[in-house]
Amino acid sequence: MFTSTAQPFQIEVPNTSNALKRYVAYRSDMASIPYPEPNNRDNLAGVLEYGSEDKVLARVMVRFKGTREDTGTPKIQMLYRQKFTDSSPLELWGADKKNDKSSLSGFSIVLSYNRNNRIVIPVLNDSLQISRAGTNPSFTISMEPGLQK
Repeated sequence: MFTSTAQPFQIEVPNTSNALKRYVAYRSDMASIPYPEPNNRDNLAGVLEYGSEDKVLARVMVRFKGTREDTGTPKIQMLYRQKFTDSSPLELWGADKKNDKSSLSGFSIVLSYNRNNRIVIPVLNDSLQISRAGTNPSFTISMEPGLQK
């Protein structure tokens, strides 16, 4: 289901069903299996996928604004309660036992290409908040149409 050039990251709400486990994966444009992007791939840096064990719920296209660079695969981190973590799984203890998709809120997915080059995507109610994302001037991000509701 997920194809990733980075170690996939797991997010879970403690003491709830497996339906509230999520995974984050990233495939770099340098992957040996290219992303089957129907449009222009020239400025594609990579693809971030967010989903459950059963399916991809959202796919974010990360593109270079200017000249394409070899940025490689970013480190996937999470920002939760004002702290960065790169140890998977992220356990959302603030939503302990809350067996509802709204418990998948209050954290951000962070792609760290280097110390000064990050993309931060907030998550609210199990939905990636692309319009509120913070990006480095080198990148632009967009949601692949048709997945996230």
